[in-house]
Amino acid sequence: MNKTALLTHWGPHLIESDGAEITAVHDHPQDPDPSPLGQSLRQSTACRVARPAVRRSWLEGGPGSRGELRGEEPFVEVEWDEALDLVANELARVRDDHGHSAIYGGSYGWSSAGRFHMAAAQISRFMRAFGGCTDAWGTYSSSAANGIVPYIFGMPYNKAVGEQTAWSQIAEHAELFVAFGGLRISNTQVTFGGQGPHHTREWLMKCAERRVGFVNVSPLRDDLDPALNSRWLPATPGTDVALMAALIHTLVVSDRHDAAFLDRYCTGWPQLQAYLFGH
Repeated sequence: MNKTALLTHWGPHLIESDGAEITAVHDHPQDPDPSPLGQSLRQSTACRVARPAVRRSWLEGGPGSRGELRGEEPFVEVEWDEALDLVANELARVRDDHGHSAIYGGSYGWSSAGRFHMAAAQISRFMRAFGGCTDAWGTYSSSAANGIVPYIFGMPYNKAVGEQTAWSQIAEHAELFVAFGGLRISNTQVTFGGQGPHHTREWLMKCAERRVGFVNVSPLRDDLDPALNSRWLPATPGTDVALMAALIHTLVVSDRHDAAFLDRYCTGWPQLQAYLFGH
């Protein structure tokens, strides 16, 4: 049986299919640390909604019918043409009665790897062609970072992520690696637009070979690979910012901070220092 290469959110894989179902998922030979998450592809078709379905009361009585039964009564499968007519009529009704702002088109989800087939992007294009809608800002993953990073680093979050120190430099020059929230391998095995070969574990092991120390600040001991022999600081959830403030305080009172750098390049340091010392 032929194998087909497939790039997914969990990395590259080779798949076998009988024409209707994925029958086997194999590791890609060019991936040094394949993710086991890729095996979920075998269940992908079984998990999908096969046909459009509508809540029974809504289908029989229209919008607003028996709202108290939502989450309790069954859904009724309908043909695609009927489903499209129902959606089109409802969009037109809400637009005419309440305006475009009453339509929430900010669906957020990864869908398949690649931008064109991302469901949220297609909804966005459709709703703008329709005349507009109420959209969402940011994501559940990085909205806080999008808001604060420009004030900390003077650049957008995505740009800051792209300018992080390379693993090769960390392995060669670092003495101590402090991970707030850990560094779970499973988190490094998935990427929004499609994941290439996985190298994180390889670089972590190179760091360990070169005697880089690791500290795991997390409620979970296994947020860092046990092979790293990291020091675990089991911070209570919600106290990590207090710990960061205490670390900065300790650097200052120990005169181990770069005062000249802070004065020249940082805005707001006097206010932060005053806050840390209760002034």
